[in-house]
Amino acid sequence: MTMKTKLPLPTGTKSLFVSEDVVQKLGYPFGCIDVFCNVSFTQNDIDYIKNKIQSNKLYGTVHSNKGFTLRSMLTIVEFYTPFMNDTKCPKNVRRFLGAYIGEFYRGIQHIKAENEIAPTNFMINRWMETCR
Repeated sequence: MTMKTKLPLPTGTKSLFVSEDVVQKLGYPFGCIDVFCNVSFTQNDIDYIKNKIQSNKLYGTVHSNKGFTLRSMLTIVEFYTPFMNDTKCPKNVRRFLGAYIGEFYRGIQHIKAENEIAPTNFMINRWMETCR
């Protein structure tokens, strides 16, 4: 019986993170990575973003909306969710998209709350006026 005395060498290569300048060149939203989450991109992440997300024919249309309306926020969520759920999506891109989509979900909930609060407040104010 022989005893193993050496550990196997690691089989993967170490991922090197790209510089901030390279990330900035990706443009919005990927260039604002530090705003949405604390993650860094590797060259594999950059390749996925450029080849899968930014090359999609809807990418420019989705980001052409200048305001953050309920419709534009829902469009962004619907556009990015399939990429986040893609099994080939790199871990860092998935984490970024999760944080980015999460911000839009919070905005959507805020808008929905405002839309529901205004009629309710109107009815409460009318009720209070009639009860005085």
